[in-house]
Amino acid sequence: MPEVQRKGPGPLELGHLPQSDWDRWAALTPPFKWPDDAPLCAKQIDDGPEMIFDGVSEADKPEQLKKCIRTVAAGWFGYGWSQAEVIKVVEEWPEAGLDYPLDMGMVRELVAKTAMEPVDCLNNCPCPPGYCEKDKCEFPPAVMGGAWFDPGKVPAVSLPQNSPTLERLDLLKAKGRKKSIDPITGGSVLDEAGQAVMEPDYTLSPTKAAATVVGNMDLCLDATDRAKEPVIWQYDRGIWVPTGEKAITNAIDEAVGDLSYERGLRETLRRVRARVDQVAFNTDPALMPLLNGAVDLRTGRFRALDRSDHMTFRYNAGYDPAADFRPFLWFLCTSLPDPRDVLTAIDLYTAAAIRLPFEVFVLLFGGGSNGKGIFEKVLQHLLTHDRTTALKFDELSRSRFGPGALLDKELWVVSEVETAKDATAALKRVSTGELIDTDVKYGGRKQGQPHVLPILDANNAFDFGDDSKGRRRRLIKLDFPFTFDRGLTDRPKDPLLLEKLTTPEALAGVVRLISIRAPSLLKDRRIYRRMSEEETESILKRQQHSLAYFCDECLTTETPDVPGQRLTTEAAYGEYLEYCRLFNIPTPAGRSPFGKQIRERFGQTSIATRIGNQGIRYYPGLWVSKSAKTAYAENCLRNRSYSTATGQQHDIDTKIPISEWIATAATGDWSSVAIEEILEEIYRMYNFINSCKSPQDITWRNYLDFAVASVAAVAKDRCIPNYLATAEKCPVAKGNSHVAEVSSIAQDLSEAEERRRQDEARKRTPEPKSIELTNGQKLTNLKIIRLLSEVDRFTGIDGHIYGPFRADEVASLPVIHAKNLITRGVASPINPDPGSESSQVEVADHQQKCCHRCGTHLAGIGARQDPESLHWYCIPCWPNRAAAEGRA
Repeated sequence: MPEVQRKGPGPLELGHLPQSDWDRWAALTPPFKWPDDAPLCAKQIDDGPEMIFDGVSEADKPEQLKKCIRTVAAGWFGYGWSQAEVIKVVEEWPEAGLDYPLDMGMVRELVAKTAMEPVDCLNNCPCPPGYCEKDKCEFPPAVMGGAWFDPGKVPAVSLPQNSPTLERLDLLKAKGRKKSIDPITGGSVLDEAGQAVMEPDYTLSPTKAAATVVGNMDLCLDATDRAKEPVIWQYDRGIWVPTGEKAITNAIDEAVGDLSYERGLRETLRRVRARVDQVAFNTDPALMPLLNGAVDLRTGRFRALDRSDHMTFRYNAGYDPAADFRPFLWFLCTSLPDPRDVLTAIDLYTAAAIRLPFEVFVLLFGGGSNGKGIFEKVLQHLLTHDRTTALKFDELSRSRFGPGALLDKELWVVSEVETAKDATAALKRVSTGELIDTDVKYGGRKQGQPHVLPILDANNAFDFGDDSKGRRRRLIKLDFPFTFDRGLTDRPKDPLLLEKLTTPEALAGVVRLISIRAPSLLKDRRIYRRMSEEETESILKRQQHSLAYFCDECLTTETPDVPGQRLTTEAAYGEYLEYCRLFNIPTPAGRSPFGKQIRERFGQTSIATRIGNQGIRYYPGLWVSKSAKTAYAENCLRNRSYSTATGQQHDIDTKIPISEWIATAATGDWSSVAIEEILEEIYRMYNFINSCKSPQDITWRNYLDFAVASVAAVAKDRCIPNYLATAEKCPVAKGNSHVAEVSSIAQDLSEAEERRRQDEARKRTPEPKSIELTNGQKLTNLKIIRLLSEVDRFTGIDGHIYGPFRADEVASLPVIHAKNLITRGVASPINPDPGSESSQVEVADHQQKCCHRCGTHLAGIGARQDPESLHWYCIPCWPNRAAAEGRA
């Protein structure tokens, strides 16, 4: 290769400030123009950073980047630049417009390899010295002297920090002179005159060795290490590792050979410890260290790891700005019943990576084979097992070393939880990040503030033993109601799902989700929740005591206005199973406990009879007061969820506003666009799942093949659908049922809202079903009273059941019972306002009369007639008659 005079002081001192990405790129490329017949990869570099990957597929980009690095390194070396200058220039590429992550460890290795070997222009493979192979290389070898560069003209290669090369004489000192000994024969080495050759008698010098080691190796100590001989940390390609002592020993042994001795090595290490700095490791909780760099979670931007970051670990994933997050999103959408739960799940993954206490602990609830384990294992695989713990509750409370296992961990997974009564206080302290001061096995004590995210995995509901506000506000509960198996009512199971979700490509997609969501989550430090504290507790109580809540909400002994067919044991138990499905109760009670609960609660025992030729069992005095779906809808209505992002109440609607999740996002247009991309994908996935006729059709392959693209892009203030228990129909809901065909959830919500308004208007006024005594005589003398305290259910003189009543309720009872309650001091009479005769309290004894405002039948209960319109009103609606008549 002809001699080339170096032009200019270096790539970063070009005498002008770049005015654009292209100008900056031109300043960071080799100071010559590639010939017209140069390889495409070389010419693409000249045209700007965006051209490096022109025509290159996503899968081939890593190899193309490596090819470009080796290509330009060869050219720079031909101009006499050093490896340090080459590495520095490549490090500047992202600022010049290269939109692709750079792993500086990989760059150093490629540059060092290029400096030691000639490069094949086409494949960037080592060539025989002095020429390029014509059958491999299309670049004319004569253009630059037969090869791109001469390794002999490249400055000396500096090896990576993890294997430093130390000069022998920099480690030794002479303590005198001695005869030179032939290492083969053991005899003295003689000169030409036959005299013994004398040579310096060297020995290892701890002083010189320590100075050489500190000057040639990146070393430090942990500021929190209080041991007598603290661990020496060494910088190795982006992170600090606790292998400094081993690296020092190996480097000295390699340099001085047999002159190394134990006492001298120990003294050298002591002096090194005294000279190197003490630093605090992992102090930036918003820096996410990855295999190929790091993501600054404050901005979501990717950058290289640097020694000044003082990170001691990497997560088991790389960053790829074009990574596909859809496989992981599909897993969440098929495992969780509500799209808002998917947003919560993404927030939990993001919170674990941020390494700050979020004052929450998570309960994953559901039966087996439903996705809880996959959710935990993917997160464990991402964070690595070194950064997770599976400490059990009993070990936490009984072992004095247990609490120390929670320090420097991102994830705490407790599986198969059956009770947490003894651990709830510890969960609250850990989730808040309170100081831990604990014993260390075989050592002293350890202090620190935990940032670990506790995740509890339970198949059955359990009692926390703590009903305080502090526990309720910290609990985030995710239900996994769907079973993945081969049954007709199950969603299809993929036995290789975990392997697919933990591939480098899939984990890069998870990292992309985290980097998109993290900036706004860091600002407000509030994880998105679909349900309010009250709704979470309400559902948790039902999951703990499903039988008691079902009997209270869905069954009654009061005879309905229009009695239907008998309530069979099959129909009652089937409705209970539907209740369990809607409230995600994975293990419903069996038929025997179900019958026992009805006997204890209602005093009813099933009776055998026959209808036609079919034998049945039914409950003679038991009726369904509301269906399971209606009870579920009313629970949703009573506990309207509040947005943690906006503080506003959700409307009873089938859609949710996107702005709730990104209300605090202020990191730039790219972040908003990326979040909208995530929400749009969730929109498509739930639409597809809802369109499947069979649960077995809900597969990733079917989604890719048949999912319809979104009609329009999702905007910030638009909505995504909210599907509540729509996909699979429980088999117990089929067949002849004692209730009418159940309407949709939306209809049930609307009906429940209307009933709530009526109940509030009527103050739960009871409606006597009949005022006919057992001897056939009609009772028309009723008295309206207001209850002052609770009254249990009782049977009246007319044979009908009244109550139970709550305090402040208004009731219309036969006079004899009303007077008894007034005499006992548990009720007070309600006297009508004086007025015209037509407005006096009367007994409505015509079945056709109804309250004009609420529609209640007025047969046999107290009512008033408006003197102007002649409309009838029940007592609770009477004060509001003006509004009903339009006179307000």
